[in-house]
Amino acid sequence: MKILTAEVDWMMDYANDPKLIVHVDELPSFPHELPIWTKQANNMVWAEKDGFVEFVSYGERQSSSARFLGFGGRDMKRMLSDGTILDSNNWWSGNSRGVTDIRCMEITVLVKGERVGYAMAMLVDKAQEVLMEFIPNVYLVQNKLGFFHPSISMTTNIKPERLGVEEDE
Repeated sequence: MKILTAEVDWMMDYANDPKLIVHVDELPSFPHELPIWTKQANNMVWAEKDGFVEFVSYGERQSSSARFLGFGGRDMKRMLSDGTILDSNNWWSGNSRGVTDIRCMEITVLVKGERVGYAMAMLVDKAQEVLMEFIPNVYLVQNKLGFFHPSISMTTNIKPERLGVEEDE
């Protein structure tokens, strides 16, 4: 999987934060059966590959007649990095703020030749690298809710850990 380019949807006519769009040659995959998943204390499970992140939260297994289970009560397993199998029928999508072990942010991924975008997440450090390479005049900021998004101003930039950017005294 190779990153081809990047752009920002500035959400000009909306009250939404700008969104980083990353163009790739193929979609990153996160096989459930590989020992790549990490379990957090807050019932979030995440995996990282080449800077891309997939995450999901889970609840205790419920009886098959239980209503309102995440993903329709679908039985899914994830293999944790220590070899343990996490088995639940109560999985839920989440957001990047729930992933507390690492810093990541929501992005849109566009695969070359496809017309649909995929909602994914990326490590904040990787997103900074992508911006430095493809859109060097755009920075990442963190809003009051804790979400990261692109900005043309560095005034509220997450500490310039950005490669090659010095913090003003």
